[in-house]
Amino acid sequence: MTLYVFDTDSFSLYQNSHPRVVANIVRHRSDRLVLTVVTVDEQVSSWLHAVRNATTALREQNASRRLAETVESYSDWPILPEAGGIVVTRNLRDFRRVPNLVCEDWSV
Repeated sequence: MTLYVFDTDSFSLYQNSHPRVVANIVRHRSDRLVLTVVTVDEQVSSWLHAVRNATTALREQNASRRLAETVESYSDWPILPEAGGIVVTRNLRDFRRVPNLVCEDWSV
């Protein structure tokens, strides 16, 4: 079983039903697919900021709904404080600068 660690961008593609990312997740269902606390922090912080800074009731409701949907989307994903494994990212340029880190782009 291979460990795949999703970065925030790739997990966001999954949350938005990106067809290739979803197909790759199905293809790798026997592997271990995980998130790190970094992804949770980035997404939750972003939506909390949107809720707190909403200028209308409608924007606050929409941001609150998106925050709830985001938190619910974590229910089937293990969240690790640190992880090894293969990083799933579209940002191959930056992640490939890390020595000995293996990366794959599942969006193409």
